[in-house]
Amino acid sequence: MGSLTVFEAVPPFRAVETRRAAALVVGDVNEARLAVASRYLGAEDGSRFAAQRRSNGTQVRLPLGDARTWDLSAILTSD
Repeated sequence: MGSLTVFEAVPPFRAVETRRAAALVVGDVNEARLAVASRYLGAEDGSRFAAQRRSNGTQVRLPLGDARTWDLSAILTSD
């Protein structure tokens, strides 16, 4: 079993943590790469980014069903 925590190092300091066994998916990861790239780069740039990479790779998948999240914005003082 592993643990992964992803957090913001600047306000509002939101985070998500999961403690589950990871699954490795080896093979064609282009669909997942395209989905992530399109989300953050937009459809056109995401497609271009994915097309420039090899299709084969390794994808790490973590179940988030029992993930713990937090958001400290409610306790931060405004300046």
